[in-house]
Amino acid sequence: MASARPASSFDADAQAAHDAEAGFTSDTIHEAWSLWKLPTPGDISASPAVDGTTVYVPDFAGNLYAVNRDTGAVRWQKNFTTDYGLEAGDHARATPVIAGNTLILGDQLGKLSPFIDHGNILGIDKNTGALQWKTTFSDVAP
Repeated sequence: MASARPASSFDADAQAAHDAEAGFTSDTIHEAWSLWKLPTPGDISASPAVDGTTVYVPDFAGNLYAVNRDTGAVRWQKNFTTDYGLEAGDHARATPVIAGNTLILGDQLGKLSPFIDHGNILGIDKNTGALQWKTTFSDVAP
């Protein structure tokens, strides 16, 4: 009767030997997986949306970025307040949805203050960052 194969065939010693041979240490192993980094003024909590060539991601400072997937070069950057006319401090935390040439993204306006009773869903041209449409909604009955 053949012996049972272990549930995992990961060999920590072999992996450590491979890493050491490649010049990796616990301080440098993360560099092997980073193609590029995007410095932003606000934290990023959203997973990026990715199409064939571009990564789209919002930050907590109210910016939305389109970044070249391979090089990390910023293709465009837009701000919720200055470019889309939303209230100061507005931002997004969720992953944008890509629908054709449009990014669809909700804001966090209603979470900023108990005195704000509405939020927005934005349609943004994924190639230029231009606002295509905005729908404002409220949880307060008229």
